[in-house]
Amino acid sequence: MTGEITPGVAIRLKKVTKTYGSGNGTVTAVKSTTLDIFKNEFFTLLGPSGCGKTTLLRLIGGFEYPTTGTILLDGEDIASVPPFQRPINTVFQNYALFPHMTVAQNIGFGLRMLKRPRHEIAARVDEMLKLVRLENLSGRRTGQISGGQQQRVALARALASEPKVLLLDESLSALDYKLRKEMQMELKALQAATGITFIFVTHDQEEALTMSDRVAVLSSGEIMQVGTPHEVYNRPANRFVANFVGETNFLQGRGLNPDARGTMIDLQGIGAVAIPMKDTVAHGALVNIVVRPEHLRIFPLSQEPASQLTGSVKTVSFCGPETQYTVELSNGSGLLLVRKYNTPDENPSVAIGDLVSVKFTPNTAQVLPG
Repeated sequence: MTGEITPGVAIRLKKVTKTYGSGNGTVTAVKSTTLDIFKNEFFTLLGPSGCGKTTLLRLIGGFEYPTTGTILLDGEDIASVPPFQRPINTVFQNYALFPHMTVAQNIGFGLRMLKRPRHEIAARVDEMLKLVRLENLSGRRTGQISGGQQQRVALARALASEPKVLLLDESLSALDYKLRKEMQMELKALQAATGITFIFVTHDQEEALTMSDRVAVLSSGEIMQVGTPHEVYNRPANRFVANFVGETNFLQGRGLNPDARGTMIDLQGIGAVAIPMKDTVAHGALVNIVVRPEHLRIFPLSQEPASQLTGSVKTVSFCGPETQYTVELSNGSGLLLVRKYNTPDENPSVAIGDLVSVKFTPNTAQVLPG
């Protein structure tokens, strides 16, 4: 079956639902999901365990079939097509390499299964070895190379047959922190070099923001927001996204009648604050003000007017490039997390137990329903 081809769209999901079980035991892993993933895009499915992101990936790969809905690849309905007939490859979390084969033999395995000519396989394997910078290890068995090198072999094997889409199922989770950071950059560079659509699954927010062109944030089988890393981080669509993606402070307030300054919010401990936003807030409506820790500034109490948020410092954590403070607010609304970037010649001006003022610029805040 051929669907409507939309220029620039690689994968289109239309009202895709996946359920398991029946009757009272029915579990809905993916709920009526509609989504476009573009060609030559690094797209990430982000969310906590059990949110449906891996199920969604498996539906695209053909390892699961949707209960209802349509999955289109370049306009062709592939919802019922088995995995081996889809021009889609997958890099799994455990890489699934063959330990009895060399690096080169692993990379060429899929091409041999496709019965490609030997000279074509040899040329493509050489090309892939150069792409992932493993030319000197082509004759090693995969058990004799490092975790990062195994990751590259798995990527090269998946890319060798030139799929239209590459799926990556938490494929960096087995690596240590430093190697994981290096591989994030390598993955993004590989995607740009090959022009293949990458769909990546992770629960790591920093990983998603670092590598992705766009991110879909999922919760309980539903997509909460789709956007660029900048949009998802700085303009979260709801409280779940704001709370899950990065660290966030929530301050409660109530709507006031707008004036010449724009939308007005009565924020406890500060008073009337003008928050730039498209939508209006009804007078008296309860709202949450979302402020990221790095958008807050902290001062000894004597240096700032009392009209700002005030409180006492409970913890101070030096983290290399930044120092993090937790402040117990005087208005009784709880703890506030403040992140301050350090300079080499700077001495801390605030210590545990100090009374402090905390302020933010209104255009860095986001208003969400209470």
